[in-house]
Amino acid sequence: MTTKKAEKKANVKATKARVLKGDGREGSISFVARQLIKSGKTNEETFRALVKKFGAKRIPEEHKAYPQWYRRQLVAAGAIAKDWAEKHAHA
Repeated sequence: MTTKKAEKKANVKATKARVLKGDGREGSISFVARQLIKSGKTNEETFRALVKKFGAKRIPEEHKAYPQWYRRQLVAAGAIAKDWAEKHAHA
């Protein structure tokens, strides 16, 4: 395995571990987004909650894809099932 591939594999593994355990960043945008998604919020509901909590200056309208990105990350890490994620994305 090349060095780049090994580094990428290590990064993916570290990200999965961080996603699954939460890594103590309870006040971060990513932590809050993941918790909202896990609780069954849609992408729109998650985005609106993030804007309300962190402000439109930190999360402008152009970042409306954040919830979907975090949802896909949770699926990739095995934290939520793909069919559950799809069902709740736009409920």
